[in-house]
Amino acid sequence: MEMLKPPYLTDSFEGHRTYYWIGASVLYSMFTFWFDQGFVFNSNGYSWFDNPYYKIEGFEFVDPTQYKFFIVHNFAVVFLLVTFYLFLIGIIWWKSSQMQGVMSKTQILILGQVFFICLFTAFAGFAYAYMQLVELPEFVTQYAAIS
Repeated sequence: MEMLKPPYLTDSFEGHRTYYWIGASVLYSMFTFWFDQGFVFNSNGYSWFDNPYYKIEGFEFVDPTQYKFFIVHNFAVVFLLVTFYLFLIGIIWWKSSQMQGVMSKTQILILGQVFFICLFTAFAGFAYAYMQLVELPEFVTQYAAIS
């Protein structure tokens, strides 16, 4: 937003408005802390799972519907990351076409770095939520746990 309309960003965080942003973050964190279920590390899956009995025979009775918030949250993060990244590419492309007509080498390198950071973060968030629903290969669960 700062690249598109710089005054919007300064207006959003000017004076006491910063406390609203901080308050919203704190409220969301408190909601997650109080109403979302915790995760337990499981050595059979080499990662954190909502089901503490993951891959233990005879203990397939955990109700996965109690963990909907985590899955919705992670899929929303993936969607927003991709959306914001596409928005960023559009703004940089639009600004560079107004100024020079082509993107500089530095802009291309920065976009490449941002793309890979976004890609790895989005994939990890998606894999972590998806592995709570479906059994994935071991290397995918390890990657999601590390990232």
